[in-house]
Amino acid sequence: MRKVFLVSASTSPKYHPLATASIKAFLERHPKIKKNFEIRLFNYCITDFDKKGAKANFVKAVKQDKPCLAAFSTYMWNAGIFLELAQKIKKSCKETRVLFGGQEVSQRYLENPNIDFLILGEGEEAFRDLLLSLLQKKSFEKIRGLWFKKNGKVQGNGMAFLEDLSALPSPYTTGVLPLNQLHGYMTVQFSRGCNQKCVYCVGNMVPFRRYSKKRILDELNFGVKNKLIFSFLLDTALNYDKRVLSFLRYLQKIKKPGQRIDFIECVSIHPNFDFEELFSILNKLEFDKSIQIGIQSLNPVALKNVNRNLSLSRLEKLIKLAKEKRIKLLFDFMIGLPGDDYYSFVKGLKYVVEKDAGSFCIALTKVITGTELHRRAGEFGIKCGSERGTAFRHMLNYAIESTNSFSAREIKKAILLSKVIQIENDIPLVPVQEYEPP
Repeated sequence: MRKVFLVSASTSPKYHPLATASIKAFLERHPKIKKNFEIRLFNYCITDFDKKGAKANFVKAVKQDKPCLAAFSTYMWNAGIFLELAQKIKKSCKETRVLFGGQEVSQRYLENPNIDFLILGEGEEAFRDLLLSLLQKKSFEKIRGLWFKKNGKVQGNGMAFLEDLSALPSPYTTGVLPLNQLHGYMTVQFSRGCNQKCVYCVGNMVPFRRYSKKRILDELNFGVKNKLIFSFLLDTALNYDKRVLSFLRYLQKIKKPGQRIDFIECVSIHPNFDFEELFSILNKLEFDKSIQIGIQSLNPVALKNVNRNLSLSRLEKLIKLAKEKRIKLLFDFMIGLPGDDYYSFVKGLKYVVEKDAGSFCIALTKVITGTELHRRAGEFGIKCGSERGTAFRHMLNYAIESTNSFSAREIKKAILLSKVIQIENDIPLVPVQEYEPP
């Protein structure tokens, strides 16, 4: 039986590898694949690789099992480690093919001689078709989302996504993610893709689709039965999908005393979403953490440049309502948005502090190949981390170092000031995501 390794590395143990787990759950429903391939998950936290021997142990597993394919679920925070592991694989087990996948990879990765395949976008169907092609020794050139090198040239077929999410089994209820590896948490997703068109994001590069009601209810029942903390009710379309409230009301009915929701993410403030009902339900659910609101900037020029909008009056109503309902808010801000500047960025943080609105989470803007921001980088005078040297040479996305309106010195000042403001105002310190090169 051929072996396949699916490798992930998250930023925290409570963030589960839903991408690789979903692929494994999907593949194991296919009779030919289940009969001919053993799919193994390697689920790491990125800090695991700081421990002595972690990389060596993975390479040892490759040498021992000789997988026909080692696939890495790749993001900016783990790409450097995975590139290193790919190099070690090719040195120790040349027959193993290496695949990098996800919405944050681009064709540029194939410049790296240690990478054989890419899957752009969602991997379930493309991975299935690739394994069947390898098994039957057939051409894989027409597989949607698969990219490879042929005669020294990169070629492939667009970006992969599933049109119907009902074909996807849950990695939780199928046992692909065992209870003893969940660390007491679980993540419930309502949808994939995004309705919004933010120029820096890859989420909107595939269409918005909803998971079935049955799958979501089954996962909520699974979490309650096993006394798990719902770490995220993660949904890029929380503002657009009224089902969210019905699912939360259902959870309110079935949850056990003391069981809590830890976190909810909301990418923007939509004027039609009923936050009052949401907050009322959350209070009954013993919700004791925060709702993350993606503001990004209060600068109208910057927001227009990245195709976002924000109503200050709506924001103020939301802040007032959250205080009345005793709901904590966590505001996302981004450093280095095109058209933003140091003073506008400071003004945004000052607004949150003066309104006593909650805490904030800050990230450097990053440029991802294939996004509109990447295509318009020259227009905005964007300079990225790749220009420091060769550390990022085979990576697709880079943290912005400066723009026409935000100098490199000011970006460094903004990072430092953010930390100072958080400390001085007793705001929970959320590390600034600086995306340093590996």
